[in-house]
Amino acid sequence: MRETKQVVLAAVSRTLSPKLKDHIDDVVQETYIKTYRKLSKSPLSEIKNLENYIYTIAKNESNKVNNKESQYIKTCNELQSEPVTEPREENLIAELKDQITKLPEKYKYVLELFNAGLSLNEISEKLGLNIGTVKSKLFRGRKIIVKEMKRRCIYNGEF
Repeated sequence: MRETKQVVLAAVSRTLSPKLKDHIDDVVQETYIKTYRKLSKSPLSEIKNLENYIYTIAKNESNKVNNKESQYIKTCNELQSEPVTEPREENLIAELKDQITKLPEKYKYVLELFNAGLSLNEISEKLGLNIGTVKSKLFRGRKIIVKEMKRRCIYNGEF
């Protein structure tokens, strides 16, 4: 991996859009996963130049992220140009409530209690959990919701 690190980073920096620099780790990781899978199926001797091979994978992975992100932006722009029948805030609140109900139980109950106005200490006592566990479940539940709402172009911020 050390021998190919510079090759992978060069491919990613040349190909990945500068706006997507937060995806660098994902692209590099996917590059090495694909390389590992290929090498586990066939001997290294079949690959004539490992650096060129890994460079190509990194370039293709970068292009895949670029395309996926541009499609996401295009979809969001199309959705934002559609007329909204209800006030946006009401839509967002309704969507949040819907997303909370879809969470795994271990996150859902903590978020419901928190949204009902209970403090972290009260939630901790009520559920018999460590306060750190409550904070963790709250954070992870929020993260799942934000990811899903971003995926569906409903919300672009944090909460």
